[in-house]
Amino acid sequence: MFQTQAKTRNFVSLLLLFSALAVSLAFNGIHLQAFAIAIALLLSAVANSLLASYRDGFVFQPTAIALSLLLFWAWLGLGTLWSITPYVSVISFWWLGALPLAFLSWVLFPASDRWQTLFFLLQCLGLGLAVFALYQSLYLHADPRSVFLNRNSHAAFLNLIALAGMGTLLHALAAKRISALWHGAVLVLLALAVFLTGSRGATLALIIGSLFVLRPHRHALPAHAPLTVILLLTCAYAATYFGFSAGQSNIDRLLSLYSPGSAGLSRFVIWEAGWRMFGDAPWQGWGVGTFWLLFPQYRDAADMSAGFYAHNDYLQLAIETGLIGLLLFLAFLGAVVLTYVRRCHADAPWQHECSALLAALAATAMHGFFTFNLYVLPIALLGGLILGRFHQLTHAKSRASGWGLCPARLFQPLPYRLIIIFASAVPLVYLLSLGLAYHLSVEARELLNQGEHRQALDTLKQAQRYGPEIHVALLEEARIYTVLLEQKGKMPTRQRTILYGEAKRLLDKARSNNPLSPQNHHYRARLIRAMPIHVGQDWRARAGHFYGEALRVDPLFYAARVAYARLLLEDSQATRALVILEGGSRYPYPPSVAVLRYYHLLAQQNRVAGNFERAARVEARYHELATQLVTMGVLAKTEKQ
Repeated sequence: MFQTQAKTRNFVSLLLLFSALAVSLAFNGIHLQAFAIAIALLLSAVANSLLASYRDGFVFQPTAIALSLLLFWAWLGLGTLWSITPYVSVISFWWLGALPLAFLSWVLFPASDRWQTLFFLLQCLGLGLAVFALYQSLYLHADPRSVFLNRNSHAAFLNLIALAGMGTLLHALAAKRISALWHGAVLVLLALAVFLTGSRGATLALIIGSLFVLRPHRHALPAHAPLTVILLLTCAYAATYFGFSAGQSNIDRLLSLYSPGSAGLSRFVIWEAGWRMFGDAPWQGWGVGTFWLLFPQYRDAADMSAGFYAHNDYLQLAIETGLIGLLLFLAFLGAVVLTYVRRCHADAPWQHECSALLAALAATAMHGFFTFNLYVLPIALLGGLILGRFHQLTHAKSRASGWGLCPARLFQPLPYRLIIIFASAVPLVYLLSLGLAYHLSVEARELLNQGEHRQALDTLKQAQRYGPEIHVALLEEARIYTVLLEQKGKMPTRQRTILYGEAKRLLDKARSNNPLSPQNHHYRARLIRAMPIHVGQDWRARAGHFYGEALRVDPLFYAARVAYARLLLEDSQATRALVILEGGSRYPYPPSVAVLRYYHLLAQQNRVAGNFERAARVEARYHELATQLVTMGVLAKTEKQ
């Protein structure tokens, strides 16, 4: 009976882990719903295993890998105390915590048979993503990135599975097992999908990782095993080169590495700004997860990136967690390498798999110098599982020397269950509440854009009940009251005063939760313009101050720039208005109707000032953008004029 229960709980934990990974694929860094569900499933897997260990207990091995990783995670948690936006850092603590949490979920309750089942599911998942990417490239003529935001993350995820499975393939080839056909087919398709992306970093990571797996064991394997792997990778690359245009451009992108200055120019611009950010808070950092909030203040006008990541995991860790956090993470990486050197011997039966697992982790870490693998939830989660399996193999013989704990000796069954459930429920409920609050905030924004003010307001009230820290819900409610005040209908003065006070209260609370939101300053300026009587005769100067603050926090915030210029024009300060407008002209903007209005006003004011040549150049940009919007279906041809 107990064996049946143990098998059931093992199966449930395995299913929860795989479900967490599958759900994490839906998280693109914005929608907190999928993030909250993925972490909740991961916590549930740990809780389920802890409940299952009541009678037999579990063992924690205080190894260099485990201690350094947990110290790094603890530092992330400590950093929330001085973070400029604490609730963002709490979310990021669990976001980056997917790596140590997945690691713990495995090392506390290792089982070889479970790994074989789990890895088979991972291979199936990787194949599904690879086939989807092939479909995107062949039939949709789109970027082959499957469900990821960019091709680099897609390739890094597939690299983890491909390299981790290479050791099993070598073992099957050496033993001449029929399973080699399955593992070989998986490797070919995954490698083909990686090469198809044209990602230089991912391609090099796969090639170098493969060489690392093959070289240490070239004498311990029959000659046909490594040659077969090389042949499979060559066939995969040949298929992309001769069958896909993206594959043909791959070799050109690799050759561009001979000129690193041009190959990494876009990243160098980000790194230069990132280095200045690090210099302003070198020891403790700004708080994990805060890079995207601070970056606009340091951003170079030549930077064309979205601005969410530094495109270098180590630089971003240094910025957010300081030099201490970076050193802790490097110590963890060093512990992984030293463990392999000391424990993975040539005569070990699991040597091929151990080398492949390390190659997968090392390739991801190497690729992290040029992208943000650590900040992609599925990659962090999968990396944690692979690290757990690596730890299981390298410390299998020393498990008896770990710290053992048998809950049955300390607690009765009911109190133990209550402790585990409560400890898991606290972060679980918090994260799910944040996810629901964000979902309701987005829904309310859509209702507001449709003019459904009452429904939007009710939805925002719900969002604030579930997540009072989410500043978006507070800002959107303040915007509703501001829009009502701007309409200047027959609303009684007393009611207008109440709305003004409530909007101001919401903006104050939102600023305490996130002082780096440019929208907050923008809405304050709008609120002052809607109710100047509550500010006094200097209301224009006050509104201008907040518009200026919005542009200081984010110079690309063109809505505040246009509104500030119009305020100055109303006060007959045309020269100063033109300076404000020109200040944003050097930045790249995504195509939108609002940006079109900005260029229109900029061209108009240049003509008024007599700068006809400059006005003509701006008008050319206006028409170029308008043509793009017409092509995208956002703008009708009649509106283009």
